[in-house]
Amino acid sequence: MEPAHEAQRSPLLSAEASLADRIAHLAAERGRVAVSAWHLGERIDVRGLDPAQIVARTPATLRAGTHGLAVLYRHGVAVLFGLSVAEERELLARLAAHVQRALPEPSGDTAELRVTPGGPDGIEPGGVVVLAELDLGRIQVLAEALARSALLAHYEARLAQSLERIEPLVESLRARGRVRLGSRRLLAELGDVLFTEMRMLGRAEISEKPELTWERHDLDRLYVRLAEEYELRDRDRAVGRKLELLTRSASTLLGVVQNRRALSVEYYIVVLIVVEIALALVRGGG
Repeated sequence: MEPAHEAQRSPLLSAEASLADRIAHLAAERGRVAVSAWHLGERIDVRGLDPAQIVARTPATLRAGTHGLAVLYRHGVAVLFGLSVAEERELLARLAAHVQRALPEPSGDTAELRVTPGGPDGIEPGGVVVLAELDLGRIQVLAEALARSALLAHYEARLAQSLERIEPLVESLRARGRVRLGSRRLLAELGDVLFTEMRMLGRAEISEKPELTWERHDLDRLYVRLAEEYELRDRDRAVGRKLELLTRSASTLLGVVQNRRALSVEYYIVVLIVVEIALALVRGGG
């Protein structure tokens, strides 16, 4: 009979063996390994996943397809390694049940990976990621960089739409000195910008290095190269500047609308006072 402690360890040992087999298969692939990052929604509930599929945690890494892997992030991004088109489609459909506030059209980013034993980690001019060896740490570092790139792409598109909505209002204020829009709409725009900023700072932490690079210098160097390749820092700063601009613009427009309404109320009060005085004079004259 198998000892109790061995029975408890067996699922973990099985997961580690599955992970090692899949990494070895990816490393042995001829040519390039396809990698894709998909921003699926506001959040992926990794707690609801089948524990038997999970081969590593923080971030959640699970079996995918015949020999592939998927790295999932709570902020709504899934990074897939070594999946065929059909396998990728099947996995995304299965993950849909665990995605909160799913995007109508998930956005993605792609990369290609090649393992060159004995060579240095780096990125070729064509954007192919070259690794000296393939292990869980390198997989998760590449997944982290791609996940942040996909998330930034979503923010960039979302803020571009906000700027398009705000720009005509600012132009109207410049040309006519007034804004034809209710304060509720402006408050909604302001709330959307603040929500985006909160998600960036509170969940994704794009400007910070991932924890798994803190104790491994090779992973730290790899992440720095990937961050430069995908321009994570520059794009993060650009998104931050757009957020500041949108916040300032929406707040200014809201202030203009509210001041105009307050001035209108004052006009109404003055008119009512004048009317009351006129009625009093008429009564007194009668």
